Amino acid sequence: MVELLGISDVQSSIKQLINAVSDLNKTVQRLVEGEVTVTLRSIEEVNSQLEKLNTSAIAAEKFTGKKTYLKLLAVENAPSEVSQYLTSKAKGQEIYLIIEGV
Repeated sequence: MVELLGISDVQSSIKQLINAVSDLNKTVQRLVEGEVTVTLRSIEEVNSQLEKLNTSAIAAEKFTGKKTYLKLLAVENAPSEVSQYLTSKAKGQEIYLIIEGV
């Protein structure tokens, strides 16, 4: 993802992704909830991050009165086995997943 955007700095890509989600929420009047993290090292961290995203989406729905249109999780790095687990869990929870490095 970072390379596709032409951004070499991880912090810049995170800020750009957050701004894009915010702009999308304003533009399409649909709720997009996203989380960005640099590294997920374990299955426990994956479960924690997914719970955080889902909790955030529920809170945003209650606050805005809108249904979540898209849940997005961007991860810079994850070991192969963690990445596979994350991919499986995200698919089951209908979360759009971006993983940069495996």
